[in-house]
Amino acid sequence: MERARILQLLDRLRAGHGYRFRGFHDMSVDELVAATGLTSEAAQKAKQRDCSEPIQWLDDGQALAAFRRQLEQKGLRLLRGGRFQHVMGETDKGLAIQWLIERYRQRWPERRFTSVALGDSPNDRGMLEAVDIPVVIKPARGEPLRLEHSERLIYADAKRPEGWQKAMEKILAPT
Repeated sequence: MERARILQLLDRLRAGHGYRFRGFHDMSVDELVAATGLTSEAAQKAKQRDCSEPIQWLDDGQALAAFRRQLEQKGLRLLRGGRFQHVMGETDKGLAIQWLIERYRQRWPERRFTSVALGDSPNDRGMLEAVDIPVVIKPARGEPLRLEHSERLIYADAKRPEGWQKAMEKILAPT
C-alpha cells in the first residue's frame, strides 16, 4: 500500500479514536534527529518513504491493541521496531530479501550465494529468518531478539555499528 493511503488512514484513526502517536510525517527533520540520533541528512532521507510509516506510540497498551486490530481490518500491519512501530501493508523485510535473493539467483544461476542479514528488533525477524546467516545485533535497549533459525545464527556481542562491524569481520574472516 502506498504511503499516502497509509497516512490518510492514520489521520482518520487518530481523529476518530483519539489515538496518540507521532509519525515521521508529523515530525520536522530536527524533531526526527532528536528522536533518532540520525544526522540531518539521514533524517531527511528517512522521511522519504514509499510504503510504510514509522510512528512513536504515545498512548497506552490497550489503545495500541485496538489500533492494531483496526489497521488489520484495513489490510495493514503494525510491526514493532527498535524505537518505532511501523505501519505497512502486507509486506516486510523478509519478503523483500527473498525477492532480492531470487533476483540474484535468476541473474547468475551458475553462482552460489550466501545471504547475510543483520537486525536488532522484531520488525527484522522475517528478514533474519530468510537468509543463510542471520546476525542479531544487541538492541539499544531491552533484550536481544531470539531466533530458532539456523546453526549459522550469530548473536553479536556489541550494540549498533560496533556489533555490526564485529559480526561482519567474523563472517568475512578467512577460515
